[in-house]
Parts: sequence; C-alpha cells; structure tokens
Amino acid sequence: MKHLTFYKLCFCATLLLTTSAVYAIGQGEILTTSLNHSIRYPGTQRTINVYVPQGYHDDQPACMLVRLDGLGTAVPQALDSLIQTGEMPMTICVNILPGQVKDSLGNVLRYNRSNEFDRMSPTFAEFIEYEVLPLVQTLKTSDGRAIRLSSNPNDRAITGLSSSGIAAFTAAWFHPDFYSKVYSIVGTFVPMRGGDTYPGLIRKYEPKPIRIYLQDNDQDTWNLNLGSWFEYNQLMASALEYAQYDLLKVWNPGGHNGKNGENQMVDALRWLFRDWPQPIEHTISGNKQVTSVVQTGEKWQPTEKLQGVSSTQAIYPGGVFIARGKPYSACVCTWIMADGEEQFGEEFYWLHSDGVGWEQLPYLAFDTLGWLYVATPMGIQICDHNGRVRAILDIPYPNTPIEDFTFVENTLYLRQNGLNFARKIQRTASTAATPLPKSQGEG
Repeated sequence: MKHLTFYKLCFCATLLLTTSAVYAIGQGEILTTSLNHSIRYPGTQRTINVYVPQGYHDDQPACMLVRLDGLGTAVPQALDSLIQTGEMPMTICVNILPGQVKDSLGNVLRYNRSNEFDRMSPTFAEFIEYEVLPLVQTLKTSDGRAIRLSSNPNDRAITGLSSSGIAAFTAAWFHPDFYSKVYSIVGTFVPMRGGDTYPGLIRKYEPKPIRIYLQDNDQDTWNLNLGSWFEYNQLMASALEYAQYDLLKVWNPGGHNGKNGENQMVDALRWLFRDWPQPIEHTISGNKQVTSVVQTGEKWQPTEKLQGVSSTQAIYPGGVFIARGKPYSACVCTWIMADGEEQFGEEFYWLHSDGVGWEQLPYLAFDTLGWLYVATPMGIQICDHNGRVRAILDIPYPNTPIEDFTFVENTLYLRQNGLNFARKIQRTASTAATPLPKSQGEG
C-alpha cells in the first residue's frame, strides 16, 4: 500500500505539471513538454518535465540528472540545496515518464513502463539520448534561456525507483559513455526481464567507469513470484563490491516504496558528485581472470589496419579440437580432431547474449594457455577450457556489431563502425606451433 501511495502522489504531481508549460518550484522553474512520436517505442505518448535551478545561465552546458518515473519534490529541493552550497555543479534535471499507447478517446491500450524500464537493453538509454534530449534542448525558460546540457558522461547522473531504479543502472551499464553516476532506489533486479543476471555479468565484466548509490528496504518484496527485491539488491551489492566498483549501499527498514530513497536524495547526489569534475575511472577488478588478461594502462587505441587474418573458427593449441560458432545461437561448437577428421561435435562453449544469439558467426581466437576469445557485441568473452565465460573485456562501441577481430602476438585487433582499434593484453595468441597447454581439469 505504501508503494501505491507513493506512485499516486507522483502521478498527482504529474497532472499538475501538465496543466502549465512553466511554473516555479523552490528556487527554479519546471518546463513541460510531450513526446508523442517515438522511433524506438512506436505509438507511445509521454510527458517530460525539466527542472531548471535558479542561477542557471545558458552560456555553457549544465550538468544533467535524468530522473525516471516522476519528478516529485525531493529532486528539485536537493538540487537547490546542493548547488547553493557548492556541493554540486549547476545541474538541470530531465524527468521522463514511461510511455503509454492510447486510443483516440484517451484510453490506455498498452502500458510500456516495464518494457522500457525492466528490459536489459541499451534501447531506453538510446531513446533518451537521441529522442528525448534533442527535444529538451529546444525548450527555453520563461525569460528566454536555452536549455544546454553537457554530453560528458562525467557530468551526468541518472536515478529512478523500482523498475526505473534498474532502468537507471541499465542505462549506465550499457552506455557508460552517457552516464557515470547512478542512484537506484528499491531497484527491481529480479527475474522480470533478465535483471537477475546482472550480478553474474558484473563479476565477469571488465569494470566500467560508473559510480553507484544502491538503496533498498529490508522487507522489499512486491511480488513473491519474482522473489525478494532486497535479496537481489544484496546480490547486486556483493557483485559490485567484488568487481571493486565505487559503491555506496544503504539498507533501510521498510517495504517496497520509495520514501526512504527520496529522503536520501541530498545524501545520494552529494556522494555521487563528491569530487566533480574529477572523472570516474575504470577500477581494477576483483576477478583474477580479468586482471590476468588486462594490461594496466592499455586501452583500445585507433590503428591504421588490423593485423593477421580473422576467422570464425579456431584450432585449440596442440590441434586437439576445432571450435566454430553456431548461427542464431549463443554457443560455440567443438569437434575433436582425430586421424585428420572431426569427430564428436557438440555445443560446448556457452556465451552471454541478448537472449536470441547473433545472426553473424562470432570471430574466434585461442591464446597459448587454451582460453577462447569470442568477439561479440557484448564484449570480448573469454572462456575457460570447459566452455564457461570467465571474463568479458569491453569494446570501443558497446552493443555494436563486430565487423572484424584478430589476435596477433599480445594484441587484440577489432573493427567497429568502420574504424580499426588495437589493444595490448598480457596473453599471447596461439599459433600452429603452440604446444598443448596444461589442462585445467574438469572443475
């Protein structure tokens, strides 16, 4: 019931916002507009509110806080307070309500909230970036100031509650080039649309330049069919700590409602922006497989051309078996090599994917220790001898098709968006002369 009351209050506030284009709250102004023609979410209609703190000047871009699910009063008050004390830079808040599809009479035919917020996908972050923000930056304040927002991820934070709490994390996870700071309030990291798989991915991925304030309540369970929200938030915290992210977790008494999280808005934003404008850097992962591969200080760098010859099949060191990707799947098959023939083929290497696999076969390469490198839009997935992904390296353009990939000596080469990149690592590529490596056993 507390959950429903909170949303009712937010919804009432939204109704007030839609009655006027501009009005004052606290020290600043709220501008409102609608987005009724979306490319990524066809047919949806939604309201967008923009809070512009007092003292904003349009001679330079402001920092940005994206708020999902309802502006309320906590965000404007927190921004007013922290900007006035100098604990935050000038920051404009863009509030985005979930989309709905309505008929000509205004009846809702489709609620799009869960589809937009709970899905593990870059789509909603890209919707904000390429559809919402261009619209927002056409607005002007009552005295004619243009809305100018920074495109630097270090100047951007995103927050939401419940389904929009996971949406805030998802936006930064898939696009750390858009957001570096996340405040998740009672986030739904549960088996709703794949959010329960985040802890495993976080442990395997090369850390991203993200800072996270994670809040939940100790009795947070909205639907028992999906498990305990609090237990999943604890798993998220454990994984983020293991991967050595800059994390602050705050557990409060209560059920599934945003009251505690809203009350902590000042503390959360102060913590997230505490050393601005210092950038949030990649951390050193607690995953030993990641650290044994990554070469400190080496990142993807532009290169004139790729070295070596790419292939969608690879031969294990010593020539004992051959690996090939399988179309429209998220696995790599292997065949034992015996007497010059391929035998005993099976789906052996299991990969992380978006749930449907990839039409294009992934590029493959082994290192001299027998670890398989698979170039996928999710990153370079590194598999152990027994077919399990143990580490995932980032790529220059996340969630973008891999156009080519090679591994030569101690350097990975990659092509995306027609551009070539190279990155040195601590491992060495296998060649025809590489001997059979020591087995890892069946563990």
